Amino acid sequence: MNKTNSIRSSDFNMRPEEELQELSLRYEAILAAVPDIIMEVDANKVYTWANQSGLVFFGEDVLGKEASFYFEGEQNTYERVHPLFEGDENVIYVESWQRRKDGKKRLLAWWCRILKDENGNVKGAISTARDITDQQETEEQIRLQNQLFENTIESLTHPFYVIDANDYRIIIANTATAIFGTISKDVTCYALTHNRKQPCRGTKHICPLEEVKKTKKPVTLEHTHYDKDGNARYIELHAYPIFDNKGNIVQMIESGLDITERKQMEEELRESKKRFRSVVRSAYDAIISVDSYGKITFWNRAAESIFGYAVYEIVGKSVSMIMPERFREKHQKGLNRVVSTGKLKIIGKTIEVVGLKKDGREFPVELSLAKWGTREGIFFTGILRDITERKRIEAEIQKANKRMKSDLEAAAEVQKSLLPKECLEIQEVRFAYTFKPCEELGGDIFNVFKLDEKHVGLYILDVSGHGVPAALLSVTLSHVMSPLPDQSSLLKQQIGNFSKYRLVPPAEVAKHLNNQFLMDPDKPQYFTLVYGILNLETHEFRYVSAGHSSLIYLSHDSDAAILYNPNPGLPIGFIKETNYEESSVYLKPGDRLYLYSDGVTDATNSNEEQFEERRLIGVLDQSYGLLLKDSISYLLKCVEEWCGDARPEDDISVLAIEIAEKTTSHIS
Repeated sequence: MNKTNSIRSSDFNMRPEEELQELSLRYEAILAAVPDIIMEVDANKVYTWANQSGLVFFGEDVLGKEASFYFEGEQNTYERVHPLFEGDENVIYVESWQRRKDGKKRLLAWWCRILKDENGNVKGAISTARDITDQQETEEQIRLQNQLFENTIESLTHPFYVIDANDYRIIIANTATAIFGTISKDVTCYALTHNRKQPCRGTKHICPLEEVKKTKKPVTLEHTHYDKDGNARYIELHAYPIFDNKGNIVQMIESGLDITERKQMEEELRESKKRFRSVVRSAYDAIISVDSYGKITFWNRAAESIFGYAVYEIVGKSVSMIMPERFREKHQKGLNRVVSTGKLKIIGKTIEVVGLKKDGREFPVELSLAKWGTREGIFFTGILRDITERKRIEAEIQKANKRMKSDLEAAAEVQKSLLPKECLEIQEVRFAYTFKPCEELGGDIFNVFKLDEKHVGLYILDVSGHGVPAALLSVTLSHVMSPLPDQSSLLKQQIGNFSKYRLVPPAEVAKHLNNQFLMDPDKPQYFTLVYGILNLETHEFRYVSAGHSSLIYLSHDSDAAILYNPNPGLPIGFIKETNYEESSVYLKPGDRLYLYSDGVTDATNSNEEQFEERRLIGVLDQSYGLLLKDSISYLLKCVEEWCGDARPEDDISVLAIEIAEKTTSHIS
């Protein structure tokens, strides 16, 4: 107690300036510990104070600079905070794109509060900010996922619900549920589909939710539901539990298949033999029954139409009447064998035979045969289909497929023709490549080209999927990525009077491609890319990677290693306005750099094992003593041996650079 009084007495004895200094130091410590950015501006919107987080974000030199100095892109931030500086508002929230000290564009959420002097005049504002860039990207991903989920359930043609496990309320429902009525806010599953005020009970209508709760497993049940017009519908319910992180069932997914027609058909089939005969007579295919003597006992209307015989002309006659004479003796021997042994090899199979019409014309028939017996003996029922038209179509399809195969082979040759015929030859820089296509048209493409006397550009890209769409996009990209002499292009832009130009940075090229080839949600197609510029004087290789396989760097004095990119970037076409970051590596004499497609690392052997990056690195280490082009050939050989008899399922592309020991350079 005395000690406490002593401390308080000491506090009271502190001089006002000491108290003010201690209080100031305490506030500064608190503000420095706050993770949010806190900034103060004067009436001219010039930064006059910043906490530690603000200095870390904007840089130590932020004080004395106007706030707009850090704006990124066109924005109306000043207009939005104008009421604050006019004294009309005390607090305003605004979101603004700002430039961080490392040059990166970040979205900040600002809470701005006005500062006034003792006379009530506005003297500035103090604002807190939080970086919400990642939050915005996450929200966009969540929005896309939600949209995918909504589109998926809306594509279902049968009712789909998500039901609250506690009160039976329908939380989510697709449009197909409209058959039962309107989904209101608090409607329950039993009210919508059963017009009941209580959940289902008893064995006749077992409640799927209660059954799922009891078993904690998916269940399948049959219910009678009533549509909005009061009509009964037989529904096959498929119910799936949704658990929380404690293992409790909180929701249930319910999908209902309308099996009313199936139920009605089953009932009709049970009614009578007459009903069955009516169905058989109306069948599209010929249905013919014969006894053990080969006499026809049943002949439906389709048989009349196909063979030309009326029922009264054919029933009781030999089935050999509808087959060419050259097959009749063999047929009779087979029938006798079946009757004596009871064995029929073609039961359950579909075979092709030759039929004979009443007018003597032969035609191809598809036959399925069944054997059955009664007290009267053994009978055979055959279902016969006239496949004349199908045979004609098959012949046309074969002809079309042959023509298509020829066209695809020609397309593949066109695609190969876009690859570099021969690499650039530079005294101190060597280039080598290989390309092995898979059986289908693929989407790999790469090139090496001169940008000017001091720079060489190169790229390798891989379009998703296979076939014509992937090949067409790769051809298009080959043209887009080709620099044009004395003309502006994606890679090389002319300036002013066109006598000067600038080389477009790789990251800027990737961003332009991403915006130009944005993925269509209805036809998702994207591509990965590595594009780089090699400086022939400094041997600096500046490059951008958009979702592509990592580069392999093989130094003259160390083992091969992956060039890990901390910001590899998304594949081209995923998200609009994606920013890409540039990386660089300096190559020394004897160094090698390998660019490759995932067809190398994804190559699979008979045990379903992939070649993977670690094997690739090992092979490149082993091949360092070989010439550059021979090292690539050795790599391809190793991949082919790994795959064995199986062909690679994807294109294999490898592009390599080597700095020779010589120091002079020119492009020939």
